[in-house]
Order: sequence, then structure tokens, then C-alpha cells
Amino acid sequence: MKDEKKGGWPVVLMVMVLFATPVAVGSALFFSGWRPAAPAVHGTLVQPPRPVAGDFRGHWTLLYFGRGDCPPGCRAGLGKMRQVHLALGRERGRVRRVFAAQGTTLAGTTEELYRSFPGLVLATAGGMEAWARDGGIYLIDPLGNLVLAYGAEADPGGMRRDLSRLLAYSWAG
Repeated sequence: MKDEKKGGWPVVLMVMVLFATPVAVGSALFFSGWRPAAPAVHGTLVQPPRPVAGDFRGHWTLLYFGRGDCPPGCRAGLGKMRQVHLALGRERGRVRRVFAAQGTTLAGTTEELYRSFPGLVLATAGGMEAWARDGGIYLIDPLGNLVLAYGAEADPGGMRRDLSRLLAYSWAG
């Protein structure tokens, strides 16, 4: 009977230390002012999200805004969007790519764009001129809201990481 009582206190102390250590470490970090680094967003977050006129519901949309004749800089931006889309792997079906052309026409480049960038949706910019910049790439959520903006110099790897993170945590689209 003496052997049973002998091992009781060390076990209780070990259990108390086991449960008290995370609380002590957490309190020390909190009161020292340490905070975990926020995940980096590679684009410019649009606050508050802005509703976009047009048929952008149901899918995440990568939208390129540029001139209708699609000069070389435009083609580079569309190529960047295609790289990001392909890099999404099995999630790419949740994302579509749209080229919104300034003006009312695509200046005869339609067939060439379809051939060069399969799966690209072509549209006119109708009303986007108020917020979009020439050469900009924008991310629209499945509810039709503008949420991220990227400049012409944006890194495709960063765009893919942003989009992958959103797709992982999103129930929509």
C-alpha cells in the first residue's frame, strides 16, 4: 500500500507543469508585445470590396484591363494570368480569366487572342474605366466584388499564392 502513494505526487506535478507551460509561454509572448507575422498579400487589398458591374458571379475571376488592340504589354499581362491559372492545378476550374478591353471593340484581335490564350473570356470594359488602370490585373470574388488589384509589374508567384490561399479558405466559387 505504501508503494501506491509514493508515485502520486510526481505525476500530479508533471501534469500541472504540462498544462501550465503553454499558458506561461503564451502570456509571456502576449505581454512582451510579440505578434505573429500576418500573411503577406502580394496585391493591393481593396477595402471595402467594391461591387463590379457585369456577369462576374459564381467564379473567382482574374480580370485584365487593357486597350482593345492588345499591344505587347497587354499580351504579357494575359500570359501572366494564364501562368497563374495553370499553376492552380486542380483548383483552376474555380477561376476564369477575362480580358476587359477599353472602348467598344477588340480591334480585330479576337481570333488571335483566342488562339494565343485558350479559355480566355473577352469582354468590353463598360463602366470599369472609373476604377481600373490600363495594364492592371484584378481579382473579383464569386459574389462579384473587386477584392485585389495587381499592377503590371506583379509577380505571378505572388498572385498564385494569394489566389491559392483564398481558394483554400473560400466556400464560394
